[in-house]
Amino acid sequence: LQFLYFIEQVHMSTEMEIDEGLYSRVQYVMGKEAMQQMGGSSVLVVGMGSLGCEVAKNLTLTGMGSVGVYDEKAVSWWDLGGMFWASEADIGRKRLEVVVPRLKELNAHCDVQAVEGPLTAELLSNFNVVIFCNSTALSALCPINEAVRAAGVKMIWAESRGVLGMVFTDFGSEHNVIDATGITPAKHVVVSIAGSTITVDDEEPLSFSEGDLISINSVETADGYSLPPTLFKVTKKSSLYSLEVEGLVCPPEKYIRGGYLTEVKQPVTVEFSPLEQLLQSASPPLSGDGMSDPKELHDAFAAMHEWSERNNGALPSMTDLEHLKEIQESAAVRGSSSDAAAVLVQLCEVSFNPLACYIGGISAQEVLKACTGKFMPIRQHYYYDGRHALPDGCTVPPHPEGKVATSRNASLAAVIGMQNMARVHDMNVFMVGCGALGCEFLKNFALLGIGSGKKGFVTVADPDKIERSNLSRQFLFRDCHVGGFKCKVAAEQAKKMNPSIKLMPKTVKICEDTEAQFNQRFWAKQDQVINALDNVRARLYVDAKCVTHKKKMIDSGTLGSQAHAQVVLPKLSENYGAQQDPQEKAIPQCTLHFFPNNVEHTIAFARDWFGGAFEAPAGMVTAMRSDPEGYYNKLQAMPEDVRMMELEALHSATCTPRDIASCIRWAGATFTELFTTAIEGILEKHPLDKRDEKGVLFWTGKFKPPHVLRFSLDNEIHVSCLQNMTRMRCDLLGVPFSATECNREGIAKALSESSHASTGKHWEAMFAQVKDSLIGKGVECTHIEFDKDGAGNGHIPCIASVANLRAECYKIPTVSEGEVKRITGKIIPAMITTTALITGLVTMEMLKANYYPPLPLERFRNAWVNLADAFMLSSEVEPPLAKPYLSLEQNTEKANGPIPASFALHPLHGKTWTVWDTMEIQAKGDATLGQFLEAFSQKYKIDVSQLATDSGTVLYSEFNPLHQSEIFQECGFTMPLGTLVAKVTAEPHQKVIDFVVKGKVDGVFLGPLPTVRYKIM
Repeated sequence: LQFLYFIEQVHMSTEMEIDEGLYSRVQYVMGKEAMQQMGGSSVLVVGMGSLGCEVAKNLTLTGMGSVGVYDEKAVSWWDLGGMFWASEADIGRKRLEVVVPRLKELNAHCDVQAVEGPLTAELLSNFNVVIFCNSTALSALCPINEAVRAAGVKMIWAESRGVLGMVFTDFGSEHNVIDATGITPAKHVVVSIAGSTITVDDEEPLSFSEGDLISINSVETADGYSLPPTLFKVTKKSSLYSLEVEGLVCPPEKYIRGGYLTEVKQPVTVEFSPLEQLLQSASPPLSGDGMSDPKELHDAFAAMHEWSERNNGALPSMTDLEHLKEIQESAAVRGSSSDAAAVLVQLCEVSFNPLACYIGGISAQEVLKACTGKFMPIRQHYYYDGRHALPDGCTVPPHPEGKVATSRNASLAAVIGMQNMARVHDMNVFMVGCGALGCEFLKNFALLGIGSGKKGFVTVADPDKIERSNLSRQFLFRDCHVGGFKCKVAAEQAKKMNPSIKLMPKTVKICEDTEAQFNQRFWAKQDQVINALDNVRARLYVDAKCVTHKKKMIDSGTLGSQAHAQVVLPKLSENYGAQQDPQEKAIPQCTLHFFPNNVEHTIAFARDWFGGAFEAPAGMVTAMRSDPEGYYNKLQAMPEDVRMMELEALHSATCTPRDIASCIRWAGATFTELFTTAIEGILEKHPLDKRDEKGVLFWTGKFKPPHVLRFSLDNEIHVSCLQNMTRMRCDLLGVPFSATECNREGIAKALSESSHASTGKHWEAMFAQVKDSLIGKGVECTHIEFDKDGAGNGHIPCIASVANLRAECYKIPTVSEGEVKRITGKIIPAMITTTALITGLVTMEMLKANYYPPLPLERFRNAWVNLADAFMLSSEVEPPLAKPYLSLEQNTEKANGPIPASFALHPLHGKTWTVWDTMEIQAKGDATLGQFLEAFSQKYKIDVSQLATDSGTVLYSEFNPLHQSEIFQECGFTMPLGTLVAKVTAEPHQKVIDFVVKGKVDGVFLGPLPTVRYKIM
C-alpha cells in the first residue's frame, strides 16, 4: 500500500509548480515543459552498487518526481570503491539500508522509496523508466525487456565493470523526440523579402539546411498585403545571409521593413529494437568514444554474460584462469580480440569510481530523455573502453597482493596496482573552485583516498558561499548549508566519506591580488592542479601559473548538456591558453540606446539603467559625505551635461520626500522618460518616413522603428512595471513598501499629486541642497547590489519589466523573467549528469598523470561531450606548439622576407621553444639592470630591446623610453633588478622573477621569445 501511494503521489505531481529557486539552472537546460514531465515521472533503479548510487543521486538531485531503488545484495569491500555513502562499518549490511536514508536527504521534492519483492511485469509497469545497473543476469533481462516494452515502460541497462562500461537503451517502437539538440532555435533579423528570397542581416550567417522549417513574423508590408500565416520550408540557401523558401511569393514593393526569421524545430520519431533481437544481430548499432572499437567490447560483455548464464547467473572468478580462458575463447569466436574480455573478467566485480561517475552521468541523462522526449537518445549500445587507465605495459590489471578484497582501497588497487595507489594517496592536489564540479571531485578524491597518504594533501580554494540554487547539482550541499562557504562545507562532507583524507579549504579567490598567499612556496608543493572553475578568465590565470611553475593541470567545464576535459602536462602537451574561444561580442552603445533589434539588447539596457538608478546612488552618497570639497571639485571638472546628470541623480536620491507616494511619482516620471520622452526624441531625430539620398528607408533591416508607450492604469504590464520600480525606489530610500498602497488606486492618487522635487536649479544650488541633506540632516541611501538569486529582492522583476516594455517599444518579442534572469545574471545552465560524467573522466586522467613509470603522451585523453545528442568523443592530447628562437618580429618590414644570412651562425639557429621553456639568468646577489642585460646578451647572443614584468609593466625600452617606469628613468641601469621590480610592482622582493623580453640579433628585431626567468642566488 505504501508503494502504491508513493506511485500515485508521483503521477499527481505533474500539476505542481516547479521550484525555480532550486531548479533554475536545470530548467535552463531542459525547459519548463520537460521539468514538469520529470516531476511527474517515476523511475526504478535496480542495483545500488557504485553505478546505481551515481544514477540515483543524479536523478534525485535533477528533479525526478520519484526514484525507487531495488537491490537484494549486501555491501562488500569492492563496493567501497564507489558507494559514497558506505563505509567499512557497513560491510555485510543490505545496500538499501545504507543508501535509502542518505538518498532521501538530497531533495525534499523527490520521493525516494525502497522497492522490495520480485521484479514482476506488474511491478515494473508502475514506472515510466526502469534502469538496471550491474544488477541482473542477461537471461532475466531479455524477458523483462519484452514485458516492459509491452507495458510502454522505457528500459536502460548500464554496466560499469572495472575500466569497461556500457549503456543500452530501449524506449519502445515509437519514441518521440521533441527537441533533438536543445539548442535555442536560430533567429535572424530580416532585411528584405523579394519573391521567395529572404535576406537577413550580417550579424550571424544562416545555419539552415534544405528542408528546415522557419517562421516569419513582425513584418511590415504595404497596401494591406500580409504574408501567409504558415511555416515555410527552406528550399535553397542562396548565400550566407539569404535563402529561398517554399510557399512564399512576396512582391518586392510590398515589403516595407522589419521581420524576424525563426527556426521551427520538428519532432522526430525514433524506433528501438528489443534487447534479444539486438543480441542476436550480426551488426547491432554500436557507438563509442572514437578511440576504440565498440565491437570488441560488445563481444567481451556478451561472452561474459553468456558464461554467467551457463553458471546460474554467477560472475566469473577474477582469479580463476579457466574462467578467463573460456570467456576469451567465446569473445574470439565472435571475431574479436581476447584482450578486452581478459580485462573485463579480471575487473568484473571492481567498482572503479571514475568510470562509475562517467557511465552514471550518461545513464541518468538517458533516463531524463526517456521521460521527456528532450534530446536524442543513445541508439542503442554505447561502450566505453578505459583500458588506457591501466598502468603502462599492463594488458591485464595489476591485482593487489593476495587478490582478496579486504580494504576500502581494494577496487583502486585492482586497477592501478599497490605502488601507484600509494603515489595517488601521497599526492598534493590544488583544486580551484568548489561548486558543482568541485563537489563531485571531492567525492571522488574521498573514494579514491587522494590526499590521504602520509605526504598527501588537498587544498581547495573558493570564496563563494552556498546558495539555494546550488543544491540541484552541487552534491555535497544541503538546505542547512545555505550561506556557508562552499569549500569549508564541501571539505567537511568529504571527510565524512573518508576521514583519512587531508583537506585545507581556503575562502579566497586565486588571482593577482592573492599571490602573496599562493606564492612560489605554495606552488612548489603541488603535484597536480584541478580546475573546477566556471569562467575563462580564471582558467587562463590558473593555466598561466601552472605553466610558470611547471605543474600538471586538468581543466574541465560544463555548459548545460555539454562538457570538456583537457589534460595539461608540463613540456609534453599544449596548455589551456593555447586554444581560446572567441570573445563575446560587446553591444555597441548606439544599438543599446537607440537601435535595439533583439531582446538581449533591451535586457542589457535595463540592466545598465538598474545600476544607475539603484546601485550608483549609495556610492555617490558615500563619496559626497566623506569628502564634500573633493566631490565638488570633481563635479566642477566634468562636462556640463555629465555633471548635471550625476547631480540630478544624487539630488533625486537625497532631497525628495521619504514616503511611498513620492516613490510612486518617481517611478511614474521614470516610466515616462524611458518609454515616452526618450522614444519621442529618437523619432524626432529619425522620423518613420526618413530616407537616405538613394531613397532607402532609414528604419529598415536591423534598424527597427520604435513607437511611443504612454502609461495607462488599464494596462496590467504598465502597472506591474511601475510597481516594480516603486518597490526598488522604496528600498533605495529606506521607505517601507506596501503592495496595498501601490495598487491601482494608490498609483492613481500618487500620480495625481504634484511633485515637490526641486528641478531646474543651478548646479551649485543643487549641490548645496544635497550637502545639507547628507551632512546637515543625515539622510541615508541603502546600498543595493544586484543579486540575481536574491529571493524576493525585486531585482529581476524590475529589470524584466523595463526590458520587456522597451522590447515592446521596438516590436521585439518579449521573454520570461526566468530568461531575463539567465541573460542578466550570465547564468551558465548546468546539470549534475554532465558534471558527474566529466569529473569521472578528469579523475581517470588525474590518476594516470601520477603513475610510475610515467605514461607516454598518447595514453592521455582529452574529451568533448554533448549529452543532448549522445556525442561522447575522446582524443589524444596535443603536444605544445614549437616556435623558432630566431623568428622575425611580425610588425617589421622584413617580417615576411628571408631570415638574414648571419642567423645561420647563431647558436640558437634551428632550435625551437614551447610555452614550457624558459631562458634563465642566474645572479649571485641581485644584479643591476645593466648587469642583467649584459649577462643575457653574453649567454644567448641576443640583445634586449625591451624588458617588462610578466604583468606587462615596461622596465626598460630601447625604442620607446617614455614607456619605461619612472623609477628606471630616475635610477637608470644602476638599481638592483630585484629591487627595481619590487618598487615598480609594489610587491615583496622575490628571488625568482619572470620577464617578457623583446630582443634583436645584428640589429634585426626578433619575434616572441620564451619567458625569461631571473634567479637571485
